[in-house]
Amino acid sequence: MFTSSPESLAAIEQRIVINKLTKFKGAARVSIRNLEFLYPSRQIDRKAIRQLTREFDSEGCIREEPSHRIPAVIDASILQAALEKLSLTAETFRAKADDLLFLELRSGVRLEYLYG
Repeated sequence: MFTSSPESLAAIEQRIVINKLTKFKGAARVSIRNLEFLYPSRQIDRKAIRQLTREFDSEGCIREEPSHRIPAVIDASILQAALEKLSLTAETFRAKADDLLFLELRSGVRLEYLYG
């Protein structure tokens, strides 16, 4: 039976945090060509695209802003190949998550984004 007691909510929250931490491999920049948008949430709005283009032209893209990041799923072998190109171990990559290194992925590789 589900209960909303503070103890049970805290336990659920703790399990979610632990689950995220065990799956998190790191953060990096990739080419937009490597993102596969499988589930568009709405129709493409050309007016919105023009507005975003103007904003990026005037303000740029603040890549360091966490809200500008798109969480994505990457196959372990694809990540390993990209890290080898950078001469990085998985542990070093995860430790450098705030540095946002650029991962050069093999041609044709597509990452499935989770949302964003």
